[in-house]
Amino acid sequence: MEAARVLKERGHNVSLYEKADKLGGLWNIVVQDPKKANFADVTNYLRRGLQKAGVPVFVNKGGHARACKKGEARRSRGGHRSYPEKH
Repeated sequence: MEAARVLKERGHNVSLYEKADKLGGLWNIVVQDPKKANFADVTNYLRRGLQKAGVPVFVNKGGHARACKKGEARRSRGGHRSYPEKH
């Protein structure tokens, strides 16, 4: 989210696609712990930065909805967990 905001403020054409129904990824799970509920302020801060910078945000859409056009780049950051194989 922060990278998208900074790129937009530097004049790049940026859109943010989120597969889930809200921004934040795994951070949304962390803030469900009552001891860490105030951490939601971080996600809210980042969301406001996106809005202020004018970054279009699309939720419930995977980032791979279309191929990149010439001159475009895609940054994919997922909360996928990987576990070592058991031997």
